[in-house]
Amino acid sequence: MKTRLLLLLVAAATLCGCDHSYYKFAYYTFINGTDKTIIVTLYDQTYYSDEWGPGKNPNAKPVYNFTITPGGEFTKILTPPPTGGFGTNIADPFDDLKFEGLSISNGEWEVGDMVGAYLYHAENYDITKETKDVVYLQYIFTEEFFKRGYPILTE
Repeated sequence: MKTRLLLLLVAAATLCGCDHSYYKFAYYTFINGTDKTIIVTLYDQTYYSDEWGPGKNPNAKPVYNFTITPGGEFTKILTPPPTGGFGTNIADPFDDLKFEGLSISNGEWEVGDMVGAYLYHAENYDITKETKDVVYLQYIFTEEFFKRGYPILTE
């Protein structure tokens, strides 16, 4: 009787979608659609010292960054999330990093936490290709993206 119950439970678990292949590798490609170099930096705490203004938090330390030349691209590859992930079968673009804030700059404009938070979640990216094991996503930076931020003040 115990053997039959155990076999029944194993069969039920298999039929309920416990297949690890459901979780996919994610290739996030960030494309620079502008004529300026873009620098994306993730910080250990909120980037702005005041959520209503462009003042930088002097205590924020960079934990990860990448640069994209004009017309260039940067691809970040994430392994599948651990089984039992909530709500999605792919990791969000920066799930592998411990960070609290970000800034995105093109030398003229700077976008911080509030507008840049758009980049935190996979659902905000365009899917360019998807297979059983891999999904390719992209985000294209435009001049309009930067104009939602703050102009960089020169002294």
